[in-house]
Amino acid sequence: MGIWDRICSTVSTVVSTVGSAIGVAASSLANTVGPLAVKLGMAAPNILSTIAKVVQAIGIVMDIVKPHETIENIGEKVIQAGEQGITLESFDDDFQKYKERIDRFKIDPEKAKDRPVEHQQIAGIAYVERGLLNRSSYLGISNLYPLMAAQKNFFSPERMQAYAQVAQDVQFSMNKIKNYFDGSCAFSERSKIEDFLHSAEKRYDSGYNKENYADTLNRVCSNVKAVL
Repeated sequence: MGIWDRICSTVSTVVSTVGSAIGVAASSLANTVGPLAVKLGMAAPNILSTIAKVVQAIGIVMDIVKPHETIENIGEKVIQAGEQGITLESFDDDFQKYKERIDRFKIDPEKAKDRPVEHQQIAGIAYVERGLLNRSSYLGISNLYPLMAAQKNFFSPERMQAYAQVAQDVQFSMNKIKNYFDGSCAFSERSKIEDFLHSAEKRYDSGYNKENYADTLNRVCSNVKAVL
């Protein structure tokens, strides 16, 4: 049994602990990473770490994660809080009240030291994912995880922060981004998505050049289609 198989065989304990809403997101993430690792020929823990860095950055800019905290720390809080019955459901699905309690939660270091970092990352990513959807239905990011793994230099934490900020400002669904890069979007949607991507790039890159960025988008699209 490989490392990821061992992680997945025990992640059910995390899913059952953190509550229904975040547990569903955690389970979906765990089930996504394994097949993605096979497809990309990459180690699953490395893929998860890449996704965690991006989600952490988005969580910070969207005020879901404190600037000094990591996804791993947040995930450990979510797991230990869940063990005490502190879940999103215990706050009647009010994420803001749940977040305030998680922010105050004190981690037991003895419990944390033996926890697989992958469990912490899965719980932390799922927590931020739920928080983003609470902030705005336009901030769904779960189908962007393959892009973050396949083209991590392009879908960097800093660029994805800009995407999230602009998506919230103009009420654009981030989930549509994947459809653009993998070629599955309708032709009528393509120009709208491109307009969004160019707007987000202007926020991300002070040296933005329309023609150069258009070339970059074409290259990344080709790379994504080749591996996903």
